[in-house]
Amino acid sequence: MSQQFRTVTTNAGRNAVREALTQGKTVKLSHMSVGDGGGNPVTPLSTMTKLVNERFRAQINDIVLDPATPDLFTSELFIPQAEGGWYIREVGLWMDDGTLFAVGNTPLTEKPDISSGAATDLLVRLIIRVLDAATISIEIDPAQVLATREYVDRKLDAHNKDGGAHETLARKSVQIKAGTGLTGGGTLEADRTLTIKYGNTAGTACQGNDVRLADARTPKPHKATHQTGGSDAITPADIGAADKTIQIKPGTGLTGGGTLEADRTLTVSYGTAAGTACQGNDARLSNARTPTAHKTTHKTGGTDALTPADIGAVPTTVQVIAGTGLSGGGSLAANRTLAVTYGTAAGTACQGNDARLSNARTPTAHKTTHKTGGTDALTPADIGAVPTTVQVIAGTGLSGGGSLAANRTLAVTYGTAAGTACQGNDARLSNARTPTAHKTTHKTGGTDALTPADIGAVPTTVQVIAGTGLSGGGSLTANRTLTVKYGTGAGTACQGNDARVTASEAFRLSMIGVPRYWRSTTLPAGHVWANGDLALFADWPELKKIYDAGGFAGMLLAYNANSATIAANLGKWRPNAANPTGLYVPNLSEQFFRAWGQGLTREAGTTQGDAIREIWAAWDSPAYTSVAGGAAYHDNDSSGCYQTVDGSGFHTFGVRVSLTVPTAAENRPVNVALPVVLYLGLRP
Repeated sequence: MSQQFRTVTTNAGRNAVREALTQGKTVKLSHMSVGDGGGNPVTPLSTMTKLVNERFRAQINDIVLDPATPDLFTSELFIPQAEGGWYIREVGLWMDDGTLFAVGNTPLTEKPDISSGAATDLLVRLIIRVLDAATISIEIDPAQVLATREYVDRKLDAHNKDGGAHETLARKSVQIKAGTGLTGGGTLEADRTLTIKYGNTAGTACQGNDVRLADARTPKPHKATHQTGGSDAITPADIGAADKTIQIKPGTGLTGGGTLEADRTLTVSYGTAAGTACQGNDARLSNARTPTAHKTTHKTGGTDALTPADIGAVPTTVQVIAGTGLSGGGSLAANRTLAVTYGTAAGTACQGNDARLSNARTPTAHKTTHKTGGTDALTPADIGAVPTTVQVIAGTGLSGGGSLAANRTLAVTYGTAAGTACQGNDARLSNARTPTAHKTTHKTGGTDALTPADIGAVPTTVQVIAGTGLSGGGSLTANRTLTVKYGTGAGTACQGNDARVTASEAFRLSMIGVPRYWRSTTLPAGHVWANGDLALFADWPELKKIYDAGGFAGMLLAYNANSATIAANLGKWRPNAANPTGLYVPNLSEQFFRAWGQGLTREAGTTQGDAIREIWAAWDSPAYTSVAGGAAYHDNDSSGCYQTVDGSGFHTFGVRVSLTVPTAAENRPVNVALPVVLYLGLRP
């Protein structure tokens, strides 16, 4: 079977789109890449996080949304001719954080190396379907994007169609139209006036002196009718009030309360028990209370002695230890002193008056020894300089120069020959110079006539030719129009409102969830096996639309049906939760189909076990009788022959169906095992 080519959104990409939809953000896409699949065909999977073997990656050249299909967009990657020497089998689309958003496989495409002599630029397009393409944006560096001619044409066409592209200009044919409640208007070829329509009908305005707006209008009395028992009585809830039967109830530590029919008082319960409050003059709060003495008992040897750790202290056995360069120290049982050790040896400090720090120390002379010919002479390179033998050389248009042994001057060479400069007052630069007339001589028939090709134009004899499905055209001597031919025959186009298109789409949607036989054991796109597996709405959004619209009426089980109920209804669909995210499809494996019709007592989608009508027979004969054949048989076993009291034989006969028809451990008609699939619609 030939390989199928498709593009899938990765799990990470789907999650990013869902998050963008819920949070009002956009998914930023920045790069595309291609790979060779490691030399093997590639099957794109939603679980992939990278290409099998990536060969080239670059910033996205452009993203184009399809205005006719809001969930489709096309991403473009430009591969320059300098890249190549490999084949393309896979393509990936990446988010700005480096996460793989979508992956697809492609027919085997060679991208030759420029050294082969057949190198060319290549534009790779990846068409993606998502929940809402408006959530997709492009994150690129314009300086690194290469504009194809198609890209420029598309942008220019969009610019020309954009009414706001030149916000300061408007065509004189633009109309100022009077909307509802207005009259007047017209094109921008002259001043236009819009006038408000006044009146008392729909679509007219009410003037400021309209008698209907007079302050003298007296409202109808309502008070009596609004009271309890009135014709339009108002409840407390209607005016944002509380019913008078509502209780103010005392909580823990309070007494009093009651309904809102009168003023209510809540009183604090004072006392010494739980649930009571302590008054401000409670004797237990008196400042005269004397705390129990603790100092003696807390000392070492006391009844509740404290350790240094109990009060955040350290024991006196802790040592202050003198480190390198210090002396002294000891335990914390007494004050300790640390002193700096001064000296000239390692591990000692140098005092401020150390003779070695005296400013009178004279450095060893070096200047003379470093000169050329000295004992340790320095070269120019040693001090970051250049030797005096280095030349300043006068190039083309300059004179002078020389070695760095002295100051050098470079002068510009002026003149009229090649390699000389033109001075500012050169007569050749005078504005009085008059150009040679060319206009007349360049015309057709002139002495130096220009052809259309000389000025990047095309001759008027060039034809705009109407191809298949178009009419019109002609030479460039005038404006030409191409018109699409609409119709039902070959070479004509089908209009968007063609009944055949509408009927075709309606038929496709009507097939969602309908079981059918398939010609192969390879699952076709848009289908699942009818084996009872779970189909998620996230993967099959059109399945959810059919479910939400009640398209499975009479063929649905409860989401919490037990195993016995499920086994008895293998032909039904079942939600995976009370608020489902998917449906379990019917399990039609190893089942024969039986048509269901209105008026039957049996419920649609239910399952019947195997069974046959009763086949039974047995008889006895006082004497042996031969059996001609078929399902009947004579039991030749001695247990099948009995002796009667008069000495005659008594034989047993029976029926065994296997003597005439094939039998097995199951009841079945003649059958063929065919794959059964369910169409679930288009995947995102």
